[in-house]
Amino acid sequence: MKATIQLLRFLRKSRAQKKKKLYQQAVGVAFDWVIMIYLAFFAGLGVFIGYGFIQEAADMLLAYQSLLASILPVVLLGIVLSMIGLSFYQPGIAITSTEWKLTSLPFTMEHIWLLLYLRAIAHRALLVSVIFFMIFILTPYPLEFVLPWYSYFLLAAVLTLLPQWYIFQIEGWRKLLFCLVGFVLIIMARLLFAILDLDPTHVFILALALLHVYLWPRRLTHINWQKVMEKNDEKVWNITFVNYMSGNHQPKIKRHYFVKSLFASPRRKQPFDYQDKMKVMRKLWWKSFEQEVNQVAKFISSLLGLVIVLLFLPSEMQGIMSLVIIFLFVTISTSFFLFYFKIN
Repeated sequence: MKATIQLLRFLRKSRAQKKKKLYQQAVGVAFDWVIMIYLAFFAGLGVFIGYGFIQEAADMLLAYQSLLASILPVVLLGIVLSMIGLSFYQPGIAITSTEWKLTSLPFTMEHIWLLLYLRAIAHRALLVSVIFFMIFILTPYPLEFVLPWYSYFLLAAVLTLLPQWYIFQIEGWRKLLFCLVGFVLIIMARLLFAILDLDPTHVFILALALLHVYLWPRRLTHINWQKVMEKNDEKVWNITFVNYMSGNHQPKIKRHYFVKSLFASPRRKQPFDYQDKMKVMRKLWWKSFEQEVNQVAKFISSLLGLVIVLLFLPSEMQGIMSLVIIFLFVTISTSFFLFYFKIN
Protein backbone atom coordinates (compact mmCIF):
# COMPACT_ATOMS: atom_id res chain seq x y z
CA MET A 1 0.00 0.00 0.00
CA LYS A 2 2.83 2.42 0.81
CA ALA A 3 4.43 1.86 -2.60
CA THR A 4 1.07 2.43 -4.28
CA ILE A 5 0.64 5.72 -2.42
CA GLN A 6 4.08 6.92 -3.46
CA LEU A 7 3.57 5.99 -7.11
CA LEU A 8 0.12 7.63 -7.32
CA ARG A 9 1.58 10.75 -5.71
CA PHE A 10 4.36 10.75 -8.31
CA LEU A 11 1.85 10.39 -11.17
CA ARG A 12 -0.28 13.19 -9.78
CA LYS A 13 2.72 15.49 -9.40
CA SER A 14 3.98 14.75 -12.92
CA ARG A 15 0.53 15.33 -14.40
CA ALA A 16 0.18 18.62 -12.52
CA GLN A 17 3.60 19.81 -13.72
CA LYS A 18 2.74 19.02 -17.33
CA LYS A 19 -0.57 20.89 -17.07
CA LYS A 20 1.20 23.81 -15.40
CA LYS A 21 3.61 24.14 -18.33
CA LEU A 22 0.74 24.03 -20.82
CA TYR A 23 -1.19 26.69 -18.92
CA GLN A 24 1.88 28.90 -18.64
CA GLN A 25 2.40 28.74 -22.39
CA ALA A 26 -1.27 29.45 -23.10
CA VAL A 27 -1.42 32.35 -20.63
CA GLY A 28 1.79 33.78 -22.11
CA VAL A 29 0.13 33.82 -25.53
CA ALA A 30 -3.24 35.17 -24.37
CA PHE A 31 -2.25 37.82 -21.81
CA ASP A 32 0.44 40.33 -21.12
CA TRP A 33 1.19 42.15 -17.86
CA VAL A 34 -1.05 45.12 -18.68
CA ILE A 35 -4.10 42.92 -19.33
CA MET A 36 -3.46 40.87 -16.20
CA ILE A 37 -3.22 44.02 -14.06
CA TYR A 38 -6.52 45.30 -15.45
CA LEU A 39 -8.17 41.91 -14.93
CA ALA A 40 -6.95 41.78 -11.33
CA PHE A 41 -8.21 45.30 -10.71
CA PHE A 42 -11.69 44.62 -12.11
CA ALA A 43 -11.89 41.28 -10.31
CA GLY A 44 -11.05 42.95 -7.01
CA LEU A 45 -13.57 45.70 -7.74
CA GLY A 46 -16.24 43.08 -8.50
CA VAL A 47 -15.55 41.27 -5.21
CA PHE A 48 -15.75 44.55 -3.30
CA ILE A 49 -19.07 45.50 -4.95
CA GLY A 50 -20.51 42.03 -4.35
CA TYR A 51 -19.52 42.11 -0.69
CA GLY A 52 -21.12 45.54 -0.29
CA PHE A 53 -24.33 44.32 -1.89
CA ILE A 54 -24.45 41.32 0.47
CA GLN A 55 -23.96 43.58 3.50
CA GLU A 56 -26.76 45.87 2.33
CA ALA A 57 -29.05 42.87 1.84
CA ALA A 58 -28.25 41.41 5.28
CA ASP A 59 -31.77 41.98 6.63
CA MET A 60 -33.33 40.33 3.60
CA LEU A 61 -31.00 37.33 3.86
CA LEU A 62 -31.81 36.90 7.54
CA ALA A 63 -35.52 37.05 6.70
CA TYR A 64 -35.04 34.09 4.35
CA GLN A 65 -33.28 32.03 7.03
CA SER A 66 -36.43 30.24 8.19
CA LEU A 67 -37.43 29.56 4.57
CA LEU A 68 -34.02 28.08 3.79
CA ALA A 69 -34.27 25.83 6.82
CA SER A 70 -37.56 24.43 5.52
CA ILE A 71 -36.21 23.56 2.05
CA LEU A 72 -33.16 21.64 3.24
CA PRO A 73 -34.69 18.25 2.22
CA VAL A 74 -35.28 19.63 -1.30
CA VAL A 75 -31.65 20.71 -1.54
CA LEU A 76 -30.42 17.29 -0.39
CA LEU A 77 -32.75 15.69 -2.92
CA GLY A 78 -31.19 17.92 -5.59
CA ILE A 79 -27.76 16.53 -4.68
CA VAL A 80 -29.05 12.97 -5.09
CA LEU A 81 -30.67 13.80 -8.45
CA SER A 82 -27.48 15.48 -9.66
CA MET A 83 -25.55 12.34 -8.70
CA ILE A 84 -27.95 10.24 -10.78
CA GLY A 85 -27.54 12.61 -13.71
CA LEU A 86 -23.75 12.64 -13.48
CA SER A 87 -23.68 8.83 -13.34
CA PHE A 88 -24.64 8.80 -17.04
CA TYR A 89 -21.44 10.68 -17.95
CA GLN A 90 -18.80 10.43 -15.21
CA PRO A 91 -17.81 7.58 -12.86
CA GLY A 92 -16.74 9.99 -10.10
CA ILE A 93 -13.45 8.19 -9.38
CA ALA A 94 -10.60 9.25 -11.67
CA ILE A 95 -9.07 5.96 -12.80
CA THR A 96 -7.36 6.83 -16.07
CA SER A 97 -5.46 4.61 -18.47
CA THR A 98 -2.27 5.49 -16.60
CA GLU A 99 -3.57 4.08 -13.31
CA TRP A 100 -4.92 1.05 -15.15
CA LYS A 101 -1.49 0.25 -16.58
CA LEU A 102 -0.17 0.00 -13.03
CA THR A 103 -2.03 -3.30 -12.67
CA SER A 104 0.53 -4.88 -15.01
CA LEU A 105 3.09 -4.09 -12.29
CA PRO A 106 2.89 -5.45 -8.74
CA PHE A 107 0.04 -3.10 -7.80
CA THR A 108 -3.52 -4.25 -7.18
CA MET A 109 -6.60 -2.47 -8.48
CA GLU A 110 -8.20 -2.74 -5.03
CA HIS A 111 -5.50 -0.52 -3.51
CA ILE A 112 -5.49 1.89 -6.47
CA TRP A 113 -9.28 2.22 -6.40
CA LEU A 114 -9.35 2.75 -2.63
CA LEU A 115 -6.73 5.50 -2.74
CA LEU A 116 -8.43 7.31 -5.62
CA TYR A 117 -11.77 6.92 -3.87
CA LEU A 118 -10.38 8.59 -0.76
CA ARG A 119 -8.88 11.33 -2.94
CA ALA A 120 -12.27 11.97 -4.57
CA ILE A 121 -13.87 12.18 -1.12
CA ALA A 122 -11.19 14.65 -0.03
CA HIS A 123 -11.84 16.81 -3.12
CA ARG A 124 -15.58 16.88 -2.46
CA ALA A 125 -15.07 17.64 1.21
CA LEU A 126 -12.66 20.46 0.37
CA LEU A 127 -15.08 21.96 -2.17
CA VAL A 128 -18.01 21.89 0.27
CA SER A 129 -15.83 23.31 3.05
CA VAL A 130 -14.63 26.21 0.91
CA ILE A 131 -18.17 27.05 -0.25
CA PHE A 132 -19.61 27.12 3.26
CA PHE A 133 -16.62 28.98 4.64
CA MET A 134 -17.24 31.72 2.08
CA ILE A 135 -20.95 31.71 2.97
CA PHE A 136 -20.11 32.09 6.66
CA ILE A 137 -17.62 34.89 6.01
CA LEU A 138 -19.62 36.89 3.46
CA THR A 139 -23.19 36.46 4.68
CA PRO A 140 -24.78 37.41 8.01
CA TYR A 141 -25.91 33.85 8.73
CA PRO A 142 -24.78 32.66 12.18
CA LEU A 143 -22.67 29.60 12.80
CA GLU A 144 -25.65 27.78 14.34
CA PHE A 145 -27.39 28.00 10.95
CA VAL A 146 -24.43 27.33 8.66
CA LEU A 147 -22.97 24.35 10.55
CA PRO A 148 -25.98 21.98 10.17
CA TRP A 149 -26.20 22.81 6.46
CA TYR A 150 -22.49 22.18 6.09
CA SER A 151 -22.78 18.83 7.86
CA TYR A 152 -25.68 17.64 5.71
CA PHE A 153 -24.06 18.84 2.48
CA LEU A 154 -20.77 17.16 3.40
CA LEU A 155 -22.44 13.85 4.22
CA ALA A 156 -24.55 13.94 1.06
CA ALA A 157 -21.57 14.81 -1.15
CA VAL A 158 -19.48 11.98 0.32
CA LEU A 159 -22.21 9.33 0.42
CA THR A 160 -23.28 9.88 -3.20
CA LEU A 161 -19.83 9.08 -4.62
CA LEU A 162 -20.07 5.30 -4.43
CA PRO A 163 -23.65 5.16 -5.83
CA GLN A 164 -22.50 7.34 -8.74
CA TRP A 165 -19.66 4.88 -9.46
CA TYR A 166 -22.03 1.91 -9.26
CA ILE A 167 -24.80 3.41 -11.43
CA PHE A 168 -22.22 4.44 -14.04
CA GLN A 169 -21.39 0.75 -14.59
CA ILE A 170 -24.99 -0.28 -15.26
CA GLU A 171 -25.82 -0.51 -18.96
CA GLY A 172 -28.89 -0.11 -21.10
CA TRP A 173 -32.41 -0.48 -19.88
CA ARG A 174 -31.22 -1.75 -16.50
CA LYS A 175 -29.86 1.72 -15.75
CA LEU A 176 -33.13 3.38 -16.73
CA LEU A 177 -35.06 0.85 -14.64
CA PHE A 178 -32.70 1.40 -11.71
CA CYS A 179 -33.17 5.18 -11.90
CA LEU A 180 -36.94 4.82 -12.29
CA VAL A 181 -37.15 2.59 -9.22
CA GLY A 182 -35.09 5.16 -7.31
CA PHE A 183 -37.46 7.96 -8.34
CA VAL A 184 -40.50 5.88 -7.32
CA LEU A 185 -38.96 5.11 -3.93
CA ILE A 186 -38.28 8.80 -3.36
CA ILE A 187 -41.90 9.66 -4.19
CA MET A 188 -43.20 6.91 -1.90
CA ALA A 189 -40.89 8.09 0.88
CA ARG A 190 -42.15 11.65 0.49
CA LEU A 191 -45.77 10.49 0.79
CA LEU A 192 -44.84 8.45 3.86
CA PHE A 193 -43.15 11.47 5.43
CA ALA A 194 -46.28 13.53 4.84
CA ILE A 195 -48.52 10.88 6.41
CA LEU A 196 -46.33 10.24 9.46
CA ASP A 197 -45.17 13.89 9.77
CA LEU A 198 -41.46 12.95 9.81
CA ASP A 199 -38.38 15.02 9.05
CA PRO A 200 -36.99 13.64 5.76
CA THR A 201 -33.51 15.13 6.24
CA HIS A 202 -32.20 12.45 8.59
CA VAL A 203 -33.96 9.73 6.60
CA PHE A 204 -32.17 10.83 3.40
CA ILE A 205 -28.78 10.63 5.08
CA LEU A 206 -29.58 7.27 6.68
CA ALA A 207 -30.80 5.87 3.34
CA LEU A 208 -27.60 7.01 1.61
CA ALA A 209 -25.51 5.43 4.36
CA LEU A 210 -27.36 2.10 4.08
CA LEU A 211 -27.01 2.20 0.29
CA HIS A 212 -23.30 2.86 0.72
CA VAL A 213 -22.98 -0.20 2.98
CA TYR A 214 -24.87 -2.33 0.43
CA LEU A 215 -22.75 -1.22 -2.54
CA TRP A 216 -19.34 -1.41 -0.87
CA PRO A 217 -18.80 -5.20 -1.44
CA ARG A 218 -19.92 -4.72 -5.08
CA ARG A 219 -17.70 -1.75 -5.89
CA LEU A 220 -15.37 -3.69 -8.22
CA THR A 221 -17.78 -6.18 -9.81
CA HIS A 222 -18.90 -5.98 -13.45
CA ILE A 223 -16.78 -2.94 -14.24
CA ASN A 224 -16.46 -1.66 -17.80
CA TRP A 225 -12.88 -0.46 -17.44
CA GLN A 226 -12.67 0.69 -21.06
CA LYS A 227 -15.53 3.12 -20.55
CA VAL A 228 -14.16 4.27 -17.18
CA MET A 229 -10.70 4.98 -18.61
CA GLU A 230 -12.06 6.76 -21.68
CA LYS A 231 -14.31 9.08 -19.66
CA ASN A 232 -11.59 9.88 -17.13
CA ASP A 233 -8.89 10.46 -19.77
CA GLU A 234 -11.23 12.84 -21.56
CA LYS A 235 -11.98 14.70 -18.32
CA VAL A 236 -8.37 14.89 -17.08
CA TRP A 237 -6.87 16.11 -20.36
CA ASN A 238 -9.76 18.24 -21.56
CA ILE A 239 -7.91 21.55 -21.12
CA THR A 240 -10.36 23.87 -22.88
CA PHE A 241 -8.34 27.07 -22.48
CA VAL A 242 -5.15 25.49 -23.81
CA ASN A 243 -6.98 23.92 -26.76
CA TYR A 244 -8.60 27.24 -27.61
CA MET A 245 -5.31 29.18 -27.52
CA SER A 246 -3.45 26.54 -29.51
CA GLY A 247 -6.20 26.32 -32.14
CA ASN A 248 -6.37 22.57 -31.65
CA HIS A 249 -10.13 22.10 -31.90
CA GLN A 250 -10.38 18.38 -32.52
CA PRO A 251 -13.92 17.01 -32.42
CA LYS A 252 -14.58 14.56 -29.63
CA ILE A 253 -15.23 10.97 -30.58
CA LYS A 254 -18.40 10.07 -28.72
CA ARG A 255 -18.77 6.36 -28.12
CA HIS A 256 -22.32 6.56 -26.76
CA TYR A 257 -21.94 3.44 -24.60
CA PHE A 258 -25.26 3.97 -22.91
CA VAL A 259 -27.17 4.60 -26.15
CA LYS A 260 -25.63 1.58 -27.89
CA SER A 261 -26.50 -0.65 -24.94
CA LEU A 262 -30.13 0.46 -25.21
CA PHE A 263 -30.49 -0.58 -28.84
CA ALA A 264 -28.08 -3.53 -28.99
CA SER A 265 -30.81 -6.07 -29.68
CA PRO A 266 -30.14 -9.09 -31.94
CA ARG A 267 -33.72 -8.88 -33.21
CA ARG A 268 -33.17 -5.40 -34.69
CA LYS A 269 -30.31 -6.73 -36.83
CA GLN A 270 -32.48 -9.29 -38.56
CA PRO A 271 -33.80 -8.61 -42.11
CA PHE A 272 -37.34 -7.32 -42.51
CA ASP A 273 -39.92 -6.98 -45.27
CA TYR A 274 -39.28 -3.52 -46.71
CA GLN A 275 -42.58 -3.68 -48.63
CA ASP A 276 -44.51 -3.63 -45.35
CA LYS A 277 -45.17 0.07 -44.71
CA MET A 278 -45.76 -0.42 -40.99
CA LYS A 279 -42.40 -2.11 -40.51
CA VAL A 280 -40.64 0.55 -42.55
CA MET A 281 -42.26 3.34 -40.53
CA ARG A 282 -41.34 1.54 -37.32
CA LYS A 283 -37.73 1.31 -38.46
CA LEU A 284 -37.71 4.99 -39.37
CA TRP A 285 -39.23 5.88 -36.00
CA TRP A 286 -36.57 3.91 -34.13
CA LYS A 287 -33.86 5.52 -36.25
CA SER A 288 -35.08 9.02 -35.40
CA PHE A 289 -35.41 8.01 -31.75
CA GLU A 290 -31.79 6.82 -31.67
CA GLN A 291 -30.63 10.18 -32.99
CA GLU A 292 -32.47 12.08 -30.25
CA VAL A 293 -32.19 9.60 -27.38
CA ASN A 294 -29.78 11.78 -25.37
CA GLN A 295 -32.21 14.70 -25.48
CA VAL A 296 -35.11 12.37 -24.64
CA ALA A 297 -33.23 11.02 -21.61
CA LYS A 298 -32.45 14.55 -20.39
CA PHE A 299 -36.08 15.56 -20.90
CA ILE A 300 -37.46 12.58 -18.98
CA SER A 301 -34.97 12.96 -16.11
CA SER A 302 -35.75 16.68 -15.88
CA LEU A 303 -39.49 16.00 -15.71
CA LEU A 304 -38.99 13.35 -13.03
CA GLY A 305 -36.86 15.80 -11.06
CA LEU A 306 -39.59 18.45 -11.34
CA VAL A 307 -42.20 15.96 -10.17
CA ILE A 308 -40.14 15.01 -7.13
CA VAL A 309 -39.40 18.62 -6.23
CA LEU A 310 -43.12 19.34 -6.67
CA LEU A 311 -43.89 17.01 -3.77
CA PHE A 312 -41.81 19.16 -1.41
CA LEU A 313 -43.36 22.50 -2.44
CA PRO A 314 -46.20 24.21 -0.56
CA SER A 315 -49.71 23.16 -1.54
CA GLU A 316 -50.52 26.48 -3.23
CA MET A 317 -47.56 26.01 -5.60
CA GLN A 318 -48.29 22.40 -6.55
CA GLY A 319 -51.25 23.22 -8.80
CA ILE A 320 -49.33 25.78 -10.85
CA MET A 321 -46.27 23.53 -11.18
CA SER A 322 -48.47 20.59 -12.22
CA LEU A 323 -49.88 22.60 -15.12
CA VAL A 324 -46.38 23.66 -16.16
CA ILE A 325 -45.12 20.06 -16.10
CA ILE A 326 -48.07 18.78 -18.16
CA PHE A 327 -47.59 21.56 -20.72
CA LEU A 328 -43.86 20.83 -21.04
CA PHE A 329 -44.49 17.11 -21.41
CA VAL A 330 -47.08 17.51 -24.16
CA THR A 331 -45.14 20.15 -26.08
CA ILE A 332 -41.73 18.49 -26.04
CA SER A 333 -43.14 15.00 -26.66
CA THR A 334 -44.88 16.32 -29.76
CA SER A 335 -41.72 17.97 -31.04
CA PHE A 336 -39.70 14.79 -30.52
CA PHE A 337 -42.01 12.22 -32.07
CA LEU A 338 -43.94 14.11 -34.76
CA PHE A 339 -41.37 16.45 -36.28
CA TYR A 340 -39.43 13.66 -38.00
CA PHE A 341 -42.52 12.39 -39.82
CA LYS A 342 -43.68 15.87 -40.78
CA ILE A 343 -40.45 16.59 -42.65
CA ASN A 344 -40.49 13.19 -44.35
